[in-house]
Amino acid sequence: EHRTLVEELLPKIRPDFILLQWFINDVEGDSSEGRPTFRPLLPYAPLHNWLNSESAFYTVATMKWAEAQVAFGMTTSYSDYLQRRFSDPNSRDSRLDRGELEKLIAAADQQHVPVGIVLFPDTAAPIDEHYPFGYLHDRVLDTCAAHKLTCLDLRADFAPIKDRQTL
Repeated sequence: EHRTLVEELLPKIRPDFILLQWFINDVEGDSSEGRPTFRPLLPYAPLHNWLNSESAFYTVATMKWAEAQVAFGMTTSYSDYLQRRFSDPNSRDSRLDRGELEKLIAAADQQHVPVGIVLFPDTAAPIDEHYPFGYLHDRVLDTCAAHKLTCLDLRADFAPIKDRQTL
């Protein structure tokens, strides 16, 4: 969707610069095929949806319930799902993701608009040597280097913060 939006808006607004905010779920593109699903904390969808949007307590409880479902083997983790789809840089999904980023950069380049990317880490995971999404960040950074783009990976900035949930 980022590429589509850039291609649509570039000729209309003629920006001086495009700053793309990148997050790990961007690799999914339009397909969340195989993404783990979680049973809701409350089985009545209208109440679940209302509480999820209106109650911070319920939202946190829902997140903890999802973690429990992974721990009990009721579903797989989001990290495992991304690993399965994208760990191989030559997999179909990895090639599609790389292609979309390349097309976005090419569309901006064609209009002579520089692109920069800020990579935000998933703060739910430890941002250390065991950070489960480092390979995704590294691929975007490789693309940045190949195209000589200005890119900022915030892992090192976020890593020292003890209470990552405050981010």
